[in-house]
Amino acid sequence: MLIIVMDNGIGIDEEKLKQLRFRLSQPSDTLDEAHIGIKNVHDRIQFHFGEQFGIEITSQVGKGRPWSSDSQHNPRHSAL
Repeated sequence: MLIIVMDNGIGIDEEKLKQLRFRLSQPSDTLDEAHIGIKNVHDRIQFHFGEQFGIEITSQVGKGRPWSSDSQHNPRHSAL
């Protein structure tokens, strides 16, 4: 199952995108953050389907951003 969520926001700059991807790759117990929603969903997908799955975030400044999760057939890219 592939789920894609797209918003119509202003996008995320490359530095913030790197930070988000880094946070997704870290164990939850090592993060001290107030904003845990995306990480929580990412961890739940990995718990249920395996570590090779999860959330992938892509973005371009000035455009909305797609968030996707493929929970069955194609593991997410290792760019996270």
